[in-house]
Formats: sequence, structure tokens, C-alpha cells
Amino acid sequence: MSPRRGTHWQIILEATYATAGVPVDLIADPYTGTWHLHTIPKDDEYRSVVSLDFGTPVDLTGTVVGPTLETGDLPRD
Repeated sequence: MSPRRGTHWQIILEATYATAGVPVDLIADPYTGTWHLHTIPKDDEYRSVVSLDFGTPVDLTGTVVGPTLETGDLPRD
């Protein structure tokens, strides 16, 4: 996600993915050092959103994706 395109394009893509029924959308933002996990798509939005800092594992075990992802080594800008 670039600082110039972040929020506007993120909203458009999230709505598009949710509408298409994409079950899991994970965004890692190197500018803020956070990740955002979107699940439970309904219509044009995700009903569940979790946002935490890099270093906190992303638990995908309750999703169709499955594993837990470590985020401590993700690069930051």
C-alpha cells in the first residue's frame, strides 16, 4: 500500500473483494507497521476486521486459508 494510494484504493478493493465473496483479505501496511485482516464478506463489505501491529501473528486457522503467519520480519518504510 503506498501512502499516495492507500485509503481510497483500499476502500474500493475491499468492496470489490467482499462483493466477489473473497473469504479473506489481508493487508500489510509497511508505512504504519500494521496489518489488517478482513473476513466474513457480506454484500460490499467485510463484517469482521482485525488490525494489529507487525510482530503480532496473523491467526488464519479459523479461515479457509489455515495457517498462522508471523509478521515480526515484515519490512517497514
